[in-house]
Amino acid sequence: MDYKSDITCDYTNNISPRHSKNQVFLLTLMLLFLSIGSQFNVQLGLAVKPYMLLLLILMLYYAPKMTISKLLFFEIAFIGFYVYYDLRGVITAYPAAALRAIGATFILIIFYFFCRYWLDRIRWKDIEWAIIISGFVFNILSLGYYVMGLVNLGFNMQGNGIREMGVMIDRSFARLLGLT
Repeated sequence: MDYKSDITCDYTNNISPRHSKNQVFLLTLMLLFLSIGSQFNVQLGLAVKPYMLLLLILMLYYAPKMTISKLLFFEIAFIGFYVYYDLRGVITAYPAAALRAIGATFILIIFYFFCRYWLDRIRWKDIEWAIIISGFVFNILSLGYYVMGLVNLGFNMQGNGIREMGVMIDRSFARLLGLT
């Protein structure tokens, strides 16, 4: 069956197609920020990454409209596992670290349910375009970051384990790290 003729590819909840470009843009930003999240962050007791800020803005916008439909079995197992995981952390020698893990788990579960709600309202075609656009942008930015690293090194590729911006010199050979 061709996925383009599938009824799930169309808007099922009367969202007008004029919002399509906005959804593609926001999803592209989210995917791009998720892919570069580990490299660029601000330390505020925890590493605040760009996708977290975008998630917060989107959640504040969509919070009044957000609903959680009936949970599937794997989602119940997902939540059960993390509740068990967090309860095991309570009886630890490092309670501060356990509280941070509980907070991180809470953020992860909120992120999951928000993405489930948000992606349910986006057409398949828009999701495909967002993945394509974010992939191209990520690769172009990674190549640019790589070249900037080579320029900072003065194109000197002698050494081992040297990291500079988007490049790593490994056994006198420049390797692409990019934005990851």
